[in-house]
Amino acid sequence: MPAQLLCAVVQHDTLSRGMRGSVQQHQGDLKNDVPQPTLPHPGAILDAAERLGRVHELGRTIRARAIHPKSPLADGAVLFLNLHPSDLQDDDLFLPDGALAAMAGRVVLEITERASLDGIRDVRARVASLRKLGFRIASTTWERATRG
Repeated sequence: MPAQLLCAVVQHDTLSRGMRGSVQQHQGDLKNDVPQPTLPHPGAILDAAERLGRVHELGRTIRARAIHPKSPLADGAVLFLNLHPSDLQDDDLFLPDGALAAMAGRVVLEITERASLDGIRDVRARVASLRKLGFRIASTTWERATRG
């Protein structure tokens, strides 16, 4: 099963188009490029990664594939990319010279509601660091946690 996790691909779905039909926003959706009964949908892939302690590895694979040169991300388009809350503890995400950071101004990191942010150490500082790199952050969980 561990090798199956790396079969995850990011399917780019168009969120919006400009007046001339150019793609302005993409959503990178997790899919399984080798359909298997044990991993029939994205939730099953994430469940397996959590059970195996490989969420960071899966997150790195997804991020790399989302911005791979062969991905359909158009020049100037915004990419909406989901993050598992524990990805906030993956130091690779914070590398200022990383490939994702190079396009941070075009990336909205959406922190999923899959798990609580309560167990993430220094969560406010980590999100601030991502914003400093140029990423935009979206999360109803984050908005609730930082209110008031």
